[in-house]
Amino acid sequence: MTKRTSRSQTVLIGLALLLTPFSDFPIQNTPLGFLGASPSFIPLALLICIFAVGFLFNKNFLPISVLLAILWTGVVGAYGLLVYGTNFLDENLLDKGIRLTVLLLLFLLPFVLTYERKVLRYAGLGAMSILLGGVIWIDMLGDTMFLHGSPNSNMRPRSFTLESSHLSMVVIALTTLTISTLARPIFQIVVGLAGFAVLVYSGSKGGLAVLIAGCALLVIFYFFYALFSGRLSRWIRYTVPLFLLGGFALGYLSHRVVDSLANDLEQYTSSATRVTLGLSSLWVLSQHPLGVGTTGYLPALVENIPIAIRTLEVYSPIKLNFDEIQGYITAQSDKEISTKSFFFDGIIYFGLPFALTFVVATFWLLKSLFSRREWVLFVGSASLILGLMVFSGGLGLYAISFALAWAKARAIVADGVPKASFASPRSNSIQ
Repeated sequence: MTKRTSRSQTVLIGLALLLTPFSDFPIQNTPLGFLGASPSFIPLALLICIFAVGFLFNKNFLPISVLLAILWTGVVGAYGLLVYGTNFLDENLLDKGIRLTVLLLLFLLPFVLTYERKVLRYAGLGAMSILLGGVIWIDMLGDTMFLHGSPNSNMRPRSFTLESSHLSMVVIALTTLTISTLARPIFQIVVGLAGFAVLVYSGSKGGLAVLIAGCALLVIFYFFYALFSGRLSRWIRYTVPLFLLGGFALGYLSHRVVDSLANDLEQYTSSATRVTLGLSSLWVLSQHPLGVGTTGYLPALVENIPIAIRTLEVYSPIKLNFDEIQGYITAQSDKEISTKSFFFDGIIYFGLPFALTFVVATFWLLKSLFSRREWVLFVGSASLILGLMVFSGGLGLYAISFALAWAKARAIVADGVPKASFASPRSNSIQ
């Protein structure tokens, strides 16, 4: 991608980020379908058009990695059609594959953009304001269908998103991105407190769980850094007081989250559905190590659901409620089936190459952010990545893309600076 960003591209990037709080927009009920769930698709689609025109005039306009990814998408898509044909349960697999590919392209586009901190700062603040306004107007004042395309099925807080789990991921993403672009600590604290309040208010157990895990991962990274750099005493001096002050509260919260998740597994269907679909994706991977593309996704997943159910019935230590997942294999229309996980969806689409790339990229990102001393971006990125692995499909939630893309931009800067020295000042510039 080009190093410099034109004014038109800058405006489109800012507009796309500003609109990210909307992920259940009414225009999804038009022929656009899920593409219209977020109005951010409009500026992102215009950016794709700009880059397509640029590529026509300059073959070096796009990185080789992007071209290889596009080529691999076409290869595994053709393989999926070869294995499963063009129709499954009255669904046109070619049409579905094209729509999924477009959504993937829009979701991944922010990772190849060039950013200006000032643009992200103001767009991020605007997006946070919109999200908070949605919580107040929709969830607190009760106008539940304002700028929504779907009813609130469980009546939990959701702002302008589809459900509380989506709200938790969006607020983590926007809070992470906005704090990392602000210079004054007082503003960072205000935004952080506002974001955490919305996360708690959302009632999303998954959102709280991944945030706790992200913080724990930072402590673990710090421990290994201190261990191998001979600063273990410093790690103990800083972390032990924190554990003493926050350990009881964190332990109580973690205990409640774990108990609640265990109760969900036994009493409700959504958690059992996610576990079953995740196991189904692993069965698909064992049969098609290179993936089946976006075209073969639906039949490959549905055909392996019964195997996953039988496996869990035999080996699961907890009795699971399979009522919802049973409907996936008996319904006449399976248009909305997914694993509810970007990671597990990805290994069905693209197989082992995706899984390896995901793991390596995650380790590089967190390691580089740690070296850069980007603590907020580290915790936020770790939380978002864990969410994408466990309970979020990601597609349509462009706030996640922008937050992780900005973290990637900061991590690239880290490759050119010395390793972390916790006494040295932190640079805020991006080159």
